[in-house]
Amino acid sequence: MTAAHGWVEDQVWTAARVATLIGRKFHASYSVSRATRLMHRLGFSPQIPVRRVAERDEQAVTGQSLIQDTPRTGALTA
Repeated sequence: MTAAHGWVEDQVWTAARVATLIGRKFHASYSVSRATRLMHRLGFSPQIPVRRVAERDEQAVTGQSLIQDTPRTGALTA
């Protein structure tokens, strides 16, 4: 995956990144709130990064493995 304007770890456009990019490209100082207002005026909204553990087990989180591995006996067991 290629880096978008130097951000390699993810491709999420937060308001802080937009403000930084405006500063780099146009040599203008924008606060995060001002960048957010500009984005909204242009029809965009800042993205919020998803925080996840690197070793996350998606099946365990969604409960899929429990549903698939549980036998259907009709009685509940503790």
